[in-house]
Parts: sequence; structure tokens; C-alpha cells
Amino acid sequence: MTKCARQNENETVAQSNCLILSLVVACVFWLVMCAGIAPTAAHAKSHECMSDTINATVATDGSLRVIDARTYSFEGRYTLTAAVLDPPPGGMVIVNGVSVIDENGVTTQLVEVPFQGSWRTAGGPASGHYSVDVAENTVYAFSTTEDAKKTFVFDFTYTNAVTQYDDVSVLYWQFVGPNWDVDTEDVNAYAASAFYAVDRYASYKTSWGSFYEQGGVIIADRYTTSNAVHQCSKLPPEQWESFLGWLFDFEFHLLGLPAPDSVIYLQVVPSSA
Repeated sequence: MTKCARQNENETVAQSNCLILSLVVACVFWLVMCAGIAPTAAHAKSHECMSDTINATVATDGSLRVIDARTYSFEGRYTLTAAVLDPPPGGMVIVNGVSVIDENGVTTQLVEVPFQGSWRTAGGPASGHYSVDVAENTVYAFSTTEDAKKTFVFDFTYTNAVTQYDDVSVLYWQFVGPNWDVDTEDVNAYAASAFYAVDRYASYKTSWGSFYEQGGVIIADRYTTSNAVHQCSKLPPEQWESFLGWLFDFEFHLLGLPAPDSVIYLQVVPSSA
């Protein structure tokens, strides 16, 4: 009886061991199969604009020619680059051409082809072409690039971009002029500033104010800062702060002239100024 029970027990253990071994083999086989059929990780695509150099030239007809050179670093394969243009109110954009410069400095001029609306989402012509989407003011440059740097040069012109206003000096030269009994450099800084400020106010109301208020960009060869610099030269340094506080409050708050967003100083030798 004992011998028979022991035999049954050994058979049960053997069966359990076989079952465990079968499960282990099945798991290993499953892992090997999964490893064999697992998809290879796709190569990640990314691009970065490393620099954007813009040269702009104003013509006598008020047009603005812009050469915009954008250098990109591409990882992965890319077939096109787009540039969105922003013509001024009342103006339009004329695309003069698009070129690309590769990492070796070789320049290739792209050939223009008519735009097709489907290209906004997919497709396009062969590499080496560009197309202008007039409705969206967008230029598409088709130039295949893969894991490399490339510079795209967009050459375009904005019409009616610049309006030139005459510097009439309505008050200062008409009512003051050079006929003072003393040199104008000796005139009180506050009095001289008032004439120049009211000149600015007159031109703002009669010439460029409406254009500015409609979103136009004004570039002035001199503005309130000129008043500050010239008239401060007549005063001792300890009076500069109070004078500038009065001047900026007078022009920008009391007269309501728009304050400049930026002031650009040119450092040149006196003989060239």
C-alpha cells in the first residue's frame, strides 16, 4: 500500500515538472517570436531654423525689396519649405525668385511652376521648383533635403510699402528761422523744444497720423530723442533728468504724440555724420 502510494506521488511530481518545463519553453518561444516581429523604431524627423538674415531696400517708388535667407537643419527627409509673406495694407507682394544653398555653398536657382491648391496639404512638383500661393501669400520651395543643412533664399518685393513725408518744419523755420538776435544754440532748451515738439504735432495731424493709426509703420530720421539730445547739451548734467521728464511728458502725454517703439543710434565719425 505504501509502495503504491509512493509510486503515484512520484508520477504526480514528474507530471508537474513536465508541465512547468512546457510553460517555460512556451514563454521563451513567445518572447523570441515577439522580438523577431517587433517593428524597428522609425527615424525621428525634425527641423530647426538656425538663422534668418533679412536685407531690405527701399526704392524711390515706395516699394520694399526683401531678401530673406533662412538656414535650416533637417533631420530626416523633407521635400518642401514654405514662407508666409505679409504685404502691407494697399500693397501686394511680387516674388522675384527662390534659391537654395547647400552645405558646400553651392547655389541652385529654383524654377517657378503654377501653384495647385492640393499642394497645401500634400504632393507637389519635383525637387528644384517653387510655387506661389497667391490666395494665401505663401511661397512653397520644393527642394528635397535629408539629414543636412540648407539655406533657402526668398527674394520678393512689397509694393506701396513706404510713403515718404516731407519734413516741413511748419513752425520752427517759418516763425523762428535764423533771424534771432542771439545764436539759436543759446535759446532756452524748453522754448526750443516746444517749437520742435509742436512741429511734430503739426506733421502728425496733417501728414502721417492717419497712416500710423491704421497700423502703418513710421520710420523717422529724427524724433523726440533728437530734442532730448540737442537740448540737453545746453543744460548742466544735474538738470538732465528733470528736463527729460518734462520733455517726454509734454510730447507723449500732453500733445499725444505716439511714443517710438525703437530708437536706433548710429555711431559715426563727425566727418561722415
